[in-house]
Amino acid sequence: MENGAKQRITYMNDKVINAIKEWLKIRPTNKGNKLFCSRQSEKISRSRINQIFNKYSEIITPHQLRHFRLH
Repeated sequence: MENGAKQRITYMNDKVINAIKEWLKIRPTNKGNKLFCSRQSEKISRSRINQIFNKYSEIITPHQLRHFRLH
């Protein structure tokens, strides 16, 4: 883990798990072992993630997802 990084538990349903499995079949393998990577490097930046979220939603944020729990 990187300096200051914490391990977190993330609960996922079958739809999310299947989507990740499909992505892993086609994701670039020369970008390291990160799940999501940028075109330029093996790690996608925090600001790029925020840009993507802002493009698709004005309500939900990456921080909100971090604390989201299904009931």
